[in-house]
Amino acid sequence: MNPFDLLDLTPTNDEREIKRAYARRLRQVRPDDDPVGFQVLHEAYQDCLSYAQHVRWQAMQDAEVGVDESALTNHANEHGDIPNDSNVAAQAQSHADRTREARIDDEPDHEAQRKPDHEPDELTPPMREFDFNAFMHELLQRAAYQPSAGLARWLRESEPLYSLDLKLALRAPVSQVLAQIERPLPVETTAVIFEFFSLDVVGELDAWLHEHAARARDRAESNQRFQYTLEALQSPRVKPVDRLLTRELAQPRHWPRRLFIALVPLLPMRLMGALKALQGIDPQQAAARLDGESVNFWQRATDPLRLSLPRLAIASVRIVVYYFALIGLMNLLIGALAPSPVRDLSVAFAMWAGWACAQAASLRWWPTVLVERLDRRTVFSTVALIGAAVLAPIDPFVASGLGLIVALLAGSERSPIHGSLAQYATYAMCAALGTVLLLTTGSWRLTIPYALIGTGALHIIHSVAYAWFRSISVPQARTQVGWYWYLIGVSGVAIAVGLYKMANG
Repeated sequence: MNPFDLLDLTPTNDEREIKRAYARRLRQVRPDDDPVGFQVLHEAYQDCLSYAQHVRWQAMQDAEVGVDESALTNHANEHGDIPNDSNVAAQAQSHADRTREARIDDEPDHEAQRKPDHEPDELTPPMREFDFNAFMHELLQRAAYQPSAGLARWLRESEPLYSLDLKLALRAPVSQVLAQIERPLPVETTAVIFEFFSLDVVGELDAWLHEHAARARDRAESNQRFQYTLEALQSPRVKPVDRLLTRELAQPRHWPRRLFIALVPLLPMRLMGALKALQGIDPQQAAARLDGESVNFWQRATDPLRLSLPRLAIASVRIVVYYFALIGLMNLLIGALAPSPVRDLSVAFAMWAGWACAQAASLRWWPTVLVERLDRRTVFSTVALIGAAVLAPIDPFVASGLGLIVALLAGSERSPIHGSLAQYATYAMCAALGTVLLLTTGSWRLTIPYALIGTGALHIIHSVAYAWFRSISVPQARTQVGWYWYLIGVSGVAIAVGLYKMANG
């Protein structure tokens, strides 16, 4: 689809209009509710901005006299594209002449200071004898692998650059190369180049040069942030699971690691969170530094809008592994069980498929206002708990598994103050409900599924009630502490009373 169609906008080179259209669409496509749709929208926004910049740049190029549009051609090396054309010196000289004339025009008595058209500039160096391609190749090599002090010394000692006119003429092509190379240079060496060629004092009046200089600086800074973030995610200071997820993104496929991530609940979404953080810093570096196959696999596996093969494979493996783990646990607690794996697995997979289809339909067709008010996650969790309660007397295995999934999801939000307090509340509430149900019913067969179902229901009730009490949204309520301390305290009392009665009963 045309990126302008995604923004509900006709093709234009007005960046302000593109930004306003993007802001309007962000009200409908939120990153928390629809991460895939947000990524598509953001890519369309970047494409529209690139189109606008290209149109503006092309118009400026067409207006320039004597500019050869083929001044930049592809020259592959490990740092990206380097201009390679015999006329690049003439283009640089033309840009320098225009810059010099513009400065003279801005002076009050410019007519008296302007040189006659026929008078040659004695300071102009023999530009056509300067090998710009060789110079840029060595500059990029030294900037990538040499310390900034050594690069500054090499630039100062470069004999052709003693000419001030040559340095001025090189500002435009140097800034253009730095803005377009595949792998940006480090911030320190970029600053050295900017200082030497006076690119750090370019004003907005010279729009073309200012744009390329600003883009080169931004790319260097974003590349540094990307490198620091990637190294931080791989350092021993972070949790082992974060290092594992980073290796999955940055390294080639490793099946045991991928299987472990697929089987552990919430790890795929945590991996996608790390991926989006890296892509948000620098999308180009993320595409170049991360493993494309791994990124594509997990994007398809976590896409809620379609039932892709990776998503179906992960769901099938989870259902089988969780089912037999649940049977093993319940056989330890309840003897003489007679499960039916074929029937139970078929029912579980059908329920998951129904859930996935309903989720995709809601993401595609539900009105945005309705979704924001009802909170899609709360609606789905409530429906799932109702289904689990209906299934509990008929098939406690499936009901227990469904209740466990909802309870874990409900307690997965992390509070910015107390971390995983909701998870500890989940364990406490489940233990308390299990103790009370076991005392009242005396049956493990009813205790396990209804304790899990009740735990998920208490989470939902807590979030909705706290959101109403604080006049905030339900997703915001789930990220706050709320009344979880009280729930943990009440659960502790219930467990203590239950254990006392068991010991004296």
